[in-house]
Amino acid sequence: MKKLELALSNEVGRQIEQVIYATEKLAAGTGEVSPAPVADTAKAGLPDDFDYPDTVDSRTVVHGTEGDDYIDMGVSPEGEVIYGLGGNDRLLGRAGNDTMYGGTGNDYLKGHTGDDYLSGGEGNDRLYGLDDNDTLDGDAGDDFLYGGAGNDTINGGADIDNIEGGDGDDLIQGGTGDDSLLGGAGNDRLYGGQGNDYVHGGDGFDYLFGDEGDDTLFGSGRLYGGTGNDQLNGGSTADALYGGAGNDWVSGNDGDDTVSGDSGDDNVRGGLGNDTGFGGDGNDILSGDAGNDRLSGGTGDDSIGGGDGNDTLYGGGTGVTYSGWDVLSGDNGNDTIYMGTMPASVILPADLSREVRAYGGDGNDWIVGTDWQDRVFGGTGHDVVLGQGGRDYIYGGEGNDTLSGGNDEDVLVGGEGQNTLIGGEGDDILFAQHDFYSGAPGNPPLDRPIYGASATVDLDVLRGEDGGDRIYSDGHDWVTGGAGKDLLFLSGDQTILFVESALDGHDIVFGFRDGSGGSQDFIDLDDVFDALHVATAQRAGRVMVEYGDAGGYHGATVKIDANGDGTFGLDEPQMTLVGMQTHTVTIGSDILPGTL
Repeated sequence: MKKLELALSNEVGRQIEQVIYATEKLAAGTGEVSPAPVADTAKAGLPDDFDYPDTVDSRTVVHGTEGDDYIDMGVSPEGEVIYGLGGNDRLLGRAGNDTMYGGTGNDYLKGHTGDDYLSGGEGNDRLYGLDDNDTLDGDAGDDFLYGGAGNDTINGGADIDNIEGGDGDDLIQGGTGDDSLLGGAGNDRLYGGQGNDYVHGGDGFDYLFGDEGDDTLFGSGRLYGGTGNDQLNGGSTADALYGGAGNDWVSGNDGDDTVSGDSGDDNVRGGLGNDTGFGGDGNDILSGDAGNDRLSGGTGDDSIGGGDGNDTLYGGGTGVTYSGWDVLSGDNGNDTIYMGTMPASVILPADLSREVRAYGGDGNDWIVGTDWQDRVFGGTGHDVVLGQGGRDYIYGGEGNDTLSGGNDEDVLVGGEGQNTLIGGEGDDILFAQHDFYSGAPGNPPLDRPIYGASATVDLDVLRGEDGGDRIYSDGHDWVTGGAGKDLLFLSGDQTILFVESALDGHDIVFGFRDGSGGSQDFIDLDDVFDALHVATAQRAGRVMVEYGDAGGYHGATVKIDANGDGTFGLDEPQMTLVGMQTHTVTIGSDILPGTL
């Protein structure tokens, strides 16, 4: 190792450029300097051998050798330039705005104070800018670069680099290779470049770019994964994270974040806070986690879960354009779920068994279906589900739910609670679960007195609307068949049927009983009806029928004979009860009796 320590002095006021070359040997005494016109000498002694005034404007250029050089400028003038050339060199700039080139070899460069430029050259180098605003360039090799205090610019160059910005607002570029970038304190901009990079912004509001490769990003501020399968992790502030191309994992963590998977099959999580999430293109998984979140699946077959909080979920991007076979889950909280609608231009896949699914979870949810085939589960809470178009299956679950099938042939199941089921257009199937008696009157019009009783009954509301509907009631229900040839199946004790408006299309009521001696059907008909048939599977018992018009209600109790038949007459029209000796009914134009 050749060591050169310089402490140079000239006349005050002289502006010169000193070019100093180390010869092959530096002995303990005086060394040579060149070129010849500059007749200064440098002594390999202590740095305080000479006194250099601060008022002198000068520039010193120092060249090492092809060997392993140690060059320490000491208390040197501002603006020195040091070339390490070949070998494993150690270059120390000290005070001033230094420029250092390590050259080939594994070099060590330290700038100290001043706005320094350090270039490692080829080899595995270590560069330290330290104070002030420095520029560090690792070039080729696996380098370590540290900016220190100040607003630094750092370029890793080729190969695998480890870069730390330190304090200040730094600009760091990893270059090629699998690099590790740490911004440190300050508002930094970090670019991973090519390769699978690790990018951490540190403290401050940072801009992080993974660029090419499978990158891992951590930080508060703005995070962009770029191409590749990236992992993005936000900080504690309100961050924005964009996965870019590839199958990305994006998590906002704390704060009210915006998280987007962009293209690819992404896993997007909002974390704590009120987050906004976008799946983008591809088959994505979105989770809002805690907070009141807004999540949109975008195109592709997405799975969306709101997590805790009152969330709003969109299956098809904006909720206007259908975009895939999605699964949406509100989880806890009072959620709003828009499953999306399907435009006429969409070409449907051959596998029509696939569906768009939504799970309301806990809480009072609002769920809007698509124009295609939905499966909706309201979960617990008082839910509102609108099926829109398509053949939907809607299950209200626990709570007092309102279910609407919309267009086409739907299946609606009320579940537990006092539910309202509206079939809408199409031939729908409506199921009402068994309700319970309420000891005190409820809120009209869902509660209506039982004839001869002091209590009231909590009622489900079932509305078939247009189409030939099949409605199944398990007790204490308000049933409207609507237009079309409807089939109404009644079971359970004390079933009550309120038929509003005209029953277009010759409706049929099946009063299947459980055979208990005290069971009895109540049928209450409001307004004029058109050809109604009531069939009971009970051999003996009674059916209570009441017909209401503007002049009041008229009731009659019909005794069912051994064959299960009975007839009674009103002013208009006449009702016939036809006994059924079977528990099996063939759906169609005819009712075919069988044998027990």
